[in-house]
Amino acid sequence: MTAAGSSGDARSRIIASARRGILEYGERGANSAQVGAEAGVSKALVHYHFADKRALLLAVVDDCGQRIERRLRLVPDALRGTNAFERCRKWLAEELEAVDIHLLLRLAGSGDEAVRNRARSGIQVFRSAVEAQLETALESLAVAPTIRMDLIASLASATALGLAGSDVREASGDREATLDTLWLAILGLSR
Repeated sequence: MTAAGSSGDARSRIIASARRGILEYGERGANSAQVGAEAGVSKALVHYHFADKRALLLAVVDDCGQRIERRLRLVPDALRGTNAFERCRKWLAEELEAVDIHLLLRLAGSGDEAVRNRARSGIQVFRSAVEAQLETALESLAVAPTIRMDLIASLASATALGLAGSDVREASGDREATLDTLWLAILGLSR
């Protein structure tokens, strides 16, 4: 393995460790000593890759955004053969399982303005993705919303964000029931 490969691998492990720490303890879970220990690197190497806690938190936010965008690009191919409504439903359920939205929500409350703003921007990208997926899903069913699409998208994204903000260790059955109720509500608001 090359030195550059080792460096990139260490950086990835540090970000993964910070993600786990933030999920468990919030922003304080991104302590460089704890993150380094869990990632199997020294505190000095954490600081080599990330000058300060802000840089590490911003890297986690960026990582979450990249993961969400990557999964969104895969939706049409990954679920080929299913209708757009089912693709949208599965995509949203998978997003909740992936915990990136949960991390963004946690960091959107950061005391650091740069981290807070970037996390909020990531959440807005997610909201836009929800709206685009819903529009495609409703079109595939040849139905139109009886209220403005942005209101339906707000309902869906608020529900998803509420689920994402809940304890990530909750049973997925509760999430499934909530998502099923959401889909019924959306269909009820369409004709």
